[in-house]
Amino acid sequence: MSRKAEVLKKVSDIYAGNAFMHVCDISIHDIGCGWAKVGIKVKDGLHTNLNASLHGGMFMTLMDNATGIAAATKGKRVVTVTTSTSFIKGANIGDEVEAYGEVIGLTGNKVNMVMHLRNLTTGDLMATSTSCMIVIDDFEGIPEKWE
Repeated sequence: MSRKAEVLKKVSDIYAGNAFMHVCDISIHDIGCGWAKVGIKVKDGLHTNLNASLHGGMFMTLMDNATGIAAATKGKRVVTVTTSTSFIKGANIGDEVEAYGEVIGLTGNKVNMVMHLRNLTTGDLMATSTSCMIVIDDFEGIPEKWE
C-alpha cells in the first residue's frame, strides 16, 4: 500500500465517525499532504435555503470540513478560530459541489488555510475563504510530511 493510500485510509477512518458529515452527506473526494477535497450533490431540503439554492451555511460547512481534513493529512487535529469568506455564486439542486482546503502555513499551534468552493457541474467558482485554525492535538500515525 502506498503512503498516500495509508494516510487516506487513516483520515477516512477518522472521519467515518463524524456524524455531522454523515447528516450533511459530505464525502471526501481526495487528499494530499496538506490539502483535501470534499463534496456533496446538492439535495433539496437538506442543503438548500428558502430560494431552493445551496444554503450559505452549507458553503461554510463544506469549506470548514475541507480545512479540518487538510490539517488531518498533516497529523493535526484543529478547531477554527477565524474565517473570512467571499461568496461569489450559488448552486442549484442537483449540482455537484466541491470544497478544496489547503494548509498554507503551519507555525507552532497555528495553521493558516485557504479554501475554494467550486460547482463541478457548471465549473463556476462559488466562494473563496481563508481561515486560522488552532492545533488542539495530533492524530497518531499521520506524519506532518509524507508526500
